[in-house]
Amino acid sequence: MQVKKVSRRLEAELLFRKYLRRPYRLEDHRDARFCAIVQSYKRPQNINRIVRILLACEFIDQVIVTNNNPDIDLRPYLGRAGDRLTLVQQTEKRPPAWRYEIAAQHPDYNWFISLDDDVFPFPKQLGLVITGLLENPIAPA
Repeated sequence: MQVKKVSRRLEAELLFRKYLRRPYRLEDHRDARFCAIVQSYKRPQNINRIVRILLACEFIDQVIVTNNNPDIDLRPYLGRAGDRLTLVQQTEKRPPAWRYEIAAQHPDYNWFISLDDDVFPFPKQLGLVITGLLENPIAPA
């Protein structure tokens, strides 16, 4: 029984890697600038996967990870950081609405994508949501 669990886990990891092999592009994003903000609190083991998903979306210009748990250093969980990734290590715990404070500090972006540390959308799913939002900006996303 344990062998089956390992093989399913391996199968899921291989499928995940397959989806991230090719970056996801939007056909036309009308000069929109996107920044993704990920809040981490109790699931540091998820951060690397979420960041990889977001960085596979070529339409996302910047990924900001905010660590709302000062007891944990997220740097070891992130792996290699690139120029599109910023880590904000909080010195004190912050509420979920802190993401809006971070967004306000980055006026050069006109769209923000906000994820918690337990959300794993595929790049194509994010692309479809963003495409729908750009086509109808007053629709809730």
